[in-house]
Amino acid sequence: MTKKIEKIYYFTLLCLAFLAIWGSIVYLSYELNQTMRILVLLLSITSTVLSIKIFKIKFSLDKLKKIRSIKAPIFYYILYFLILLFIVYLLIEAISTKPLISPWEVLGAKFFISYSSLTIITLYALYKKLQGHNLALIVLYLISFSIALIVYKIGYGFDPFIHQASMEAIDNLGKIYPKNLYYNGYYSIVLILHDVLLLSIETINKFIVPILSALTLPFAFNIFLKHYLSKHKNTLISALILILPFSIFIISTPQNLAYLFLILSLFLGTTLKRKYLYLSGFLSLASFFIHPLAGIPALIFWGLIFVYINKDKIKIWQYKSLIILGSLVSMITIPLAFILMGQSSFNINFAIVDQFKLFWPSGESLWLNFGYFYGFNIFIFVLILIFFGLLICLKNYKNTPKIFVLTNILGISFFVSYLISQGLNFEYLIDYERDYYRQRILINSVIFFLPMVFISFKYLLSKLNLTDKYFKVSALIIASLLICASLYHSYPRHDNFYNSRGYSLSSQDIKTVKYIEKNSENNNYIVLANQQVSLAALKTFGFKKYFKNDIFYYPIPTSGELYKYYLEMVYDGPNKDIINRARELTEAETIYFVINKYWWASTKIIDEANLIADEKYKLFNGDVYIFKY
Repeated sequence: MTKKIEKIYYFTLLCLAFLAIWGSIVYLSYELNQTMRILVLLLSITSTVLSIKIFKIKFSLDKLKKIRSIKAPIFYYILYFLILLFIVYLLIEAISTKPLISPWEVLGAKFFISYSSLTIITLYALYKKLQGHNLALIVLYLISFSIALIVYKIGYGFDPFIHQASMEAIDNLGKIYPKNLYYNGYYSIVLILHDVLLLSIETINKFIVPILSALTLPFAFNIFLKHYLSKHKNTLISALILILPFSIFIISTPQNLAYLFLILSLFLGTTLKRKYLYLSGFLSLASFFIHPLAGIPALIFWGLIFVYINKDKIKIWQYKSLIILGSLVSMITIPLAFILMGQSSFNINFAIVDQFKLFWPSGESLWLNFGYFYGFNIFIFVLILIFFGLLICLKNYKNTPKIFVLTNILGISFFVSYLISQGLNFEYLIDYERDYYRQRILINSVIFFLPMVFISFKYLLSKLNLTDKYFKVSALIIASLLICASLYHSYPRHDNFYNSRGYSLSSQDIKTVKYIEKNSENNNYIVLANQQVSLAALKTFGFKKYFKNDIFYYPIPTSGELYKYYLEMVYDGPNKDIINRARELTEAETIYFVINKYWWASTKIIDEANLIADEKYKLFNGDVYIFKY
C-alpha cells in the first residue's frame, strides 16, 4: 500500500464512521432533512480532519523491505482479461427481472468454470507476486461479492427494500417513527452519499456493502498480515479467506455494514499501531449506531483494547478483572437483551449438537457432492481451522502477540453466547426465520477467531511443498475449487440438497400491486400476499397506508397478523372465516388475495379461492391470480 492510497483509505473510512456517528446523533436529536444532512457532512469532514491533526496521524511507507513484482508473460495478462471479460459477459447476460430462487438458475456451468479459472490464475499471481496482483485480488473480491447485485435487476433479499422505503421516507419527511437507536448510522451514510454523488437511494442501498467490502477488506487484511504474520504471502492468504462463506458481504443491510465495520475495526485495531487504534475506535462506535448485534461486540472489543494498551498503568488484578468482566458481558449481553425486550423466552435446546456431525452427500454429480461436502460440514471445517490456529499460538506462546489472547477470549465468549442463544425461542418469528438471530451471534464469534484462521493458513502454506511443480498446480486447483464451493454456498441455492425457499422480487410483482391499486375503487383495501408481492407494494408506494392496530395494508412484517392470515389461506385453504377475521382486524372494506403460480399446490388454492371470491383476475397468462372479497 502506497502512502497516497493509505491516506485515501484512512480518510474514507474515518469519514464514513463520522457520517454514521454524527448522523445518528443529529437524527435522534432532531431529524435528518436536507439541511441537517449538510450539517452532518460538514461535521464529519471537520471531525475527520481535526482527528488527523489532534491525534497527529502520520502516514509513511512500511519499513519492511519492498518486494519487487515480477512481470508476467503477455499471454498471462491476455488470458486473465479474456476470462474476466467472459465472466462479465455471463453476468450481464444473466440479469433478470423474473422471480428467482437462486442466481444459479441463470448462471450455469460456464460461469463456475470461468470463475474457477480466474481464481486459479489470480492465486498464481498472488503466489508469484506478479505485477498487478493487488488489483487482481480486489477484482476477485468484487466479482465474488457482486453476483446478486448484478443478476437481480430489481433487487435481492427482503430487508434492503424495507430499509430503502424507510430512507426514502426520511429523505422526504426528515424522520419516521418510531425513532430507534439502531439503523440510523446506515441511513445517514446512504442518504448523504445520495446527496453528494447524485445517485438514487436505491442504487447506493444496493451497492454500498458489496462494493465497500471488496475495496476495504483486502487492505485491512494486508495491514494486519504485514504487521504480524507474513511479509511475502499476505495477498495470497487474503484470497484464501474467501474459502469461508461470505454471504454477509453480498447484500446491503445495516447488519452487514455493521459486520464490515466490526471486521475492519478488529484487523486494524489488533495491529496496536496508534493511527489504526483511533480509526478502530471510531469504526466500533459507528457500528453500534448502525446495528447493535455487531456494534455491541465492536464496542466491547475496543474497550478491552483500551484496557490492554493501558495495562501497565493499572494493577494486574484490575487488568484481569476487567478482561473477565468484558468476557462475561460478551457472553450474556445479546441473549439477555432479547429476553428483556420480550422478544424471546428461554428453554434448554441441544440442536447445536447436530452441527458437529460429519455429512457425506451422495447420489448427485461430482461437483454437487463436493460442494455440499464442503457446505454441510463448513461448521466443522471452520472449527478445525480455528482449533489449529489456537494450537499454534499455544505451542509458540512466547512469540505469539498477546493481543491474540484478547481476540480469542472474545471469540470464545461469543461462542458461549451463541450456545446460550440456542435456548431462545423467538416465538414472534415464523419458523424458518427463528435461527437467523442465533446465527448472527455465531458470526460475531467467527469474526473474532479470524486471526486464528489466518495463522492456520500461514502455517499450511509454510508446510506445503510448493517447490514441486505438480503439487503446486494441485494445490492451486484445490484452493480454487474450495473458493468456488464457498461462492456457491454464499448465495441462495435451489438444488436436490437445499431449497432457499424465497423467490426474488420480480417485474410481475410490481405490475401486480399497480394493478390492484388501479382496480381498487375506494382505496380502502388490504392485500393477503407473499413476501415478494408485499415488497413490491413497499417499493412502489412506500409506507402509503396503515389500518386499525397500526397494520400495514400488505403482510409486512412476516411476524405480523396479516402474514399469518396469508399462510392460513395457502396452507389450510381459502375460506370466509379467514377473510372475515382479517377484515375485523383492520376494518378494511375490500380484501385481495394474491397467489403466484410458482407457489406449492397453487392449482388447488386457486380453485378453492375462486369458490368464495366476488371477483377473480388472471394476470401474465396465469402466472398470478388475484381474488377480490
